[in-house]
Amino acid sequence: MMIVQGDIYFIKKKLPRRVRKIDHNGLLKQGEVTGHCHRVAEADLDNLDFYEDSEGVLWLKVNKEVVVVHEEHFPVVLEPGEYWMDSQIEDNAFGEEIREIKD
Repeated sequence: MMIVQGDIYFIKKKLPRRVRKIDHNGLLKQGEVTGHCHRVAEADLDNLDFYEDSEGVLWLKVNKEVVVVHEEHFPVVLEPGEYWMDSQIEDNAFGEEIREIKD
């Protein structure tokens, strides 16, 4: 299952065995162009745990439903479970460049 909000997405999948729990303020991605950010609603911060794998990828373990908010996108709800979070990329079919989408 994939949940998309603007230029980020969450895929529900099991946490890898080798992750480390991290302290996190709920900011998931800062917008490079607008400065707007994807973040977990402050009221929901106690409902999940944040993890990082060996490649620096952010994982979320949602213990109770949380809402992810952004100034330009509709809120999305993450149901209890484990999620891998990443940014969308775009591929230029006429070149060799693959870029991360900037919000």
